[in-house]
Amino acid sequence: MTCRAQYDRTPLEGGPRSAGPVEAALSRRPLRGSLPGMEIRVGEVVVHYVEHGTGRPVLVLHGASVDHREAEACFELVFDGVAGLRRIYPDLPGMGRTTAPETLRSADDVLDTLLNFADEVIGGTAHLLIGHSAGAYYAQAMAARRPAQVAGLALVCPL
Repeated sequence: MTCRAQYDRTPLEGGPRSAGPVEAALSRRPLRGSLPGMEIRVGEVVVHYVEHGTGRPVLVLHGASVDHREAEACFELVFDGVAGLRRIYPDLPGMGRTTAPETLRSADDVLDTLLNFADEVIGGTAHLLIGHSAGAYYAQAMAARRPAQVAGLALVCPL
């Protein structure tokens, strides 16, 4: 699957990125139906995320060096018109509006943060899990650590 959707790559306020020539070349458009961003503290990390819909949780993890808007722009096209799914798009630690304190020193630390995020936002409910690129790396690890909580796993261009 190749995502050809364009999304607004303007750096989020307080985000670690700055716009470069590629970002400037992309069209900028707001996403339809997006709830205002939400934040939740997970240990020392404040995780920013957005949600769409209601129903069975679907946790969607974006790739490296972008934020939730990349995955949201791609997957909301797929989910358009599909009822019964609560799609959750977090910014991974250190990307978008999610902080990355100095205590996050390894991929395992990020994985623990994502597992705790899922516990806080989804609870013990079995959920679907989608990961793109680096997000797929973490999705695989999440499914391996908690197979009973992952009802389905989709990996797009996994690392």
